[in-house]
Formats: sequence, structure tokens, C-alpha cells
Amino acid sequence: MKFRIQLFGLCMFLFACSAVKAQNSCKVLLEPIAQRYEGECKKQLAHGKGKATGVDVYEGEFKKGLPHGAGVYTWNNGNIFEGEWKKGEKDGEGKLVFKLKNASDSVLVGYWSGDEYIGKNKYPYQVHYKPSKVTSVQFSRKSGEKEEIRVYLNKKNTMVSRPSVELEDISGYHGQVISFSTYAKVQGVKFPYRGYLKFQGQRVEFEISQPGIWDVTVNFVE
Repeated sequence: MKFRIQLFGLCMFLFACSAVKAQNSCKVLLEPIAQRYEGECKKQLAHGKGKATGVDVYEGEFKKGLPHGAGVYTWNNGNIFEGEWKKGEKDGEGKLVFKLKNASDSVLVGYWSGDEYIGKNKYPYQVHYKPSKVTSVQFSRKSGEKEEIRVYLNKKNTMVSRPSVELEDISGYHGQVISFSTYAKVQGVKFPYRGYLKFQGQRVEFEISQPGIWDVTVNFVE
């Protein structure tokens, strides 16, 4: 009987060691939460639902070792983000709570892209009006610290050389407009910006809520 108890105890010990080894071999690739992981794995990486702990704590969905999907991230200073993640970065809809000393919490609600807050709207740009001759308006944000808009005019699939454009502010404001060989650069834009873009007798009303360097391409037929 004693031998059976010892054998059972040994089996339980080996099982526990195996579980710990499997857990330790399941890696989290985001350093601040990489110390300890409990949850689902795939190919020795956190994958599925789990909880990762380090300097910070994250509990939610993982993919290939990184927070990916819905989850809650708590920083060591008490700040909390609850929302969508992609490849270890805040990406999608969520709520960020800042814990402030001797004051009420500050809450930021909206959308993130590439770990950066882009505003309360899912897309940080919108066309409010375009005439029938304007087939489409395309927006693209470039990296950089400047705040400007570069306007490209594309007439019947041909880029207009040294385009001449004007802007009429509705909200926000802009500075000087300079024409270059392929685009017109609007300097000193105050975001969020909404205004009328005027060119060749046409007028497009658009809005951009996120600061940055924006390329705006207007495709038109006449």
C-alpha cells in the first residue's frame, strides 16, 4: 500500500513538472508581459486565450506569442486598455483609462491603429460632398511629425502637373499652399480639419480628424 502511495505521488510530481515545463516553454514575445504565461499554446507560443504577466499584465486573446484580438492590458502604473489588439499593438475599438493621482480617472474612447489613437471614428477621414465629376477621393497618412496635406489631382488617370488648389476652412485652419510638380502642399494644418477643396471649378468637402502628413488624391473626369 505504501509503495502504491509513493508511486502515485511520484506520478503526480512528474505530471506537475511536465505541466510547468510546458507552461515555461510557451513563450510571450512582448517583453513587459513575458515573465509568466498561463493559457493556450501553439508551436511553443501563446496562442488562443491566456494571461501573461511581467512588469505589466495582459489577459485575453493571443496569436503567435502576441496580444491579438480582444483583451485587457494593465500597466504597472495602473492605466488600463480594454479593447482590440493586433500583433501586440492596440488596433481597433477600445477604451483607455488613465489613473490619475488626486483626481478622477481620465478615459479615452475610440479607435486605435498601429498602437496610435486615431479618434472617435473608425476612419480618421470622411468625404461629406463631391460632385458627380469627381469619381473618388483617396486618403493616405504618412509617417512624420509635420501636419500638412498634400493634394494630388488625377484627371482621367493622368496626374495633373503643378495643380492649383484652394482651401476654404470650415473647422481647423491651414497655412500656405505651395504647388509642386505633381502635388500642392498645404502647410500648417490644424487638425481636426474640415473644409472645401476647390480646383478647376469643382468643390469637394472633406474632413480629417487625425494629425499627420496626409496625401489626398482626387480622381475626376473633367
